[in-house]
Amino acid sequence: MATDRKDKESNSQSLWLYDLELDKGMILCCKPVNEKKYFSGDIRCDFHPRWNPSGNKICFDAVDTETGTRQMHLVEFVNS
Repeated sequence: MATDRKDKESNSQSLWLYDLELDKGMILCCKPVNEKKYFSGDIRCDFHPRWNPSGNKICFDAVDTETGTRQMHLVEFVNS
């Protein structure tokens, strides 16, 4: 399962990959949230992670720290 988590103390939001069978999770990425307005209200930015049909990518929306605009981000899993 892919999910997100907000941490208001550190002003960050993270993308998690969670194994329901093992009851364990791991952080895939963590992005700072520079403006508190993105934590709640009408313009909040939740990651809303979604898997692609092949199950090897997760896309999510987040505020870009350089431009302050909402952008789509992609995590791709590769076999090594």
